[in-house]
Amino acid sequence: EPGVDVNRPKAETARIRKLASILVAIDANNDIWINKKKVGLDEVRLNVEVLKQENPKGTAVVQVDAKAQSRYLVEVVNQIRDAGVREIAVSTEEI
Repeated sequence: EPGVDVNRPKAETARIRKLASILVAIDANNDIWINKKKVGLDEVRLNVEVLKQENPKGTAVVQVDAKAQSRYLVEVVNQIRDAGVREIAVSTEEI
C-alpha cells in the first residue's frame, strides 16, 4: 500500500499486471507516498533500495494522480531505476 488513494488517468492501453512489491503513489498535490508515509523526492531512491533488499526480484508500480505534474512522475521513475529496479509500471484506469 502506498498510503494514499489517487485518481489515476485513463488509458486505452491499460493492462492488468501482477502485484508489485514496491508501490509508490504521487497524489494531486505532487506528494509522494511509499509504505503509507509521505517522502520527499530526494528520499525515493533510499526508500526503494530498502524495499528492494526485502525482495530483490521485486517490481515497482507508480500510481500517479491525473492532476499531478508529469515531472514528478519522471523524477520518481528515474529514482526507482537508480535504486536498481528495472521493471516499473505506471498504474492507470482502463477506458
